[in-house]
Amino acid sequence: MQIPENLTNKQQELLDRAIAALGSKLEVVKWMVKRFEISQSSAYRRMNCEQLLDIVELNLMQQEFGNLKHTFNGGVGVHPEFTLIGVSKSKFVITEQWKLMGEFMDKVAAIPGAHMFHVAANLPLFMLFSSKKLTALHHYWSQRVVLENPKFLRKPFILKHEIEDPAINIAQVAWQKYLRISSTELWTRYTLETMLDKIVFLRKHNLLDRKSDEAELFVELEEMLERVATMAENGYKRNDEKVVFKLSSYEGLHFNNYAIINSNELRGYYLMHNVNDLLFSTNEQFIERELRKFDRTMVQAMPLGSSNKLIFQRILSDYRKKLYQTRKEKES
Repeated sequence: MQIPENLTNKQQELLDRAIAALGSKLEVVKWMVKRFEISQSSAYRRMNCEQLLDIVELNLMQQEFGNLKHTFNGGVGVHPEFTLIGVSKSKFVITEQWKLMGEFMDKVAAIPGAHMFHVAANLPLFMLFSSKKLTALHHYWSQRVVLENPKFLRKPFILKHEIEDPAINIAQVAWQKYLRISSTELWTRYTLETMLDKIVFLRKHNLLDRKSDEAELFVELEEMLERVATMAENGYKRNDEKVVFKLSSYEGLHFNNYAIINSNELRGYYLMHNVNDLLFSTNEQFIERELRKFDRTMVQAMPLGSSNKLIFQRILSDYRKKLYQTRKEKES
């Protein structure tokens, strides 16, 4: 099958950036072999545009070597393995995505034995959705910094206003559905810090209209930390329903943020790309390959919670110290 020229042109543009960054085609091939876990011959096929990068590979390369804006929304076509979902006529509307995520979670929760495998270099959206205030912060930051929404470029962050956005209540519904699905999650020790970085960004650029808003956001981060700690130590999301929650840490995640749903009745792969592109695949071969990758990574990962309580407590303690230091920096 001939690969559409518009897709190979985009891939070549990204490859050219990688070559410029690493110095030669050979170095890019070596990078692909290591990061994509593929053979050298497979890497060369991608280098020569004889084979398309799959969406995970594309996402990793864009994060590493520079983002190609609107690769999917801009009309050049969705990667063949994926369906683009939840996209409004306006790229600035995230509400549809979150609603569709919740609807899909509802469908998964109804399937006996369904399990989610979640890889998160950044704070997972479903965990973020547990807090209305932190969801409001993420929504504002995404609109202003990532999507460069003109409406948000002209206004500061005011918590009581941002929390009224319809997307926030939709996110809360998705959180409740997430609590009904057992999951095995792979984070880094810096996953929780990604939200702290957003608060620091607002502070640095004088975007916080009220000092009390910043204090409230810090309190929300502390409460979410306790929520994660309780779930990980108990091994369940909700004790009353015994919904399994297994958390591990692995430092080699880089920019990966995806979820795989696995059950006898339904399999799916979610990838958040460029914030406003929510991609979904039911390609069996692709999902099977990614599940094998996940299993190999789990061998190297460190279980957290009751099985590694001392290490987990140390990670939590380090994060609490960073929270405290960041708050004190503002006061000094």
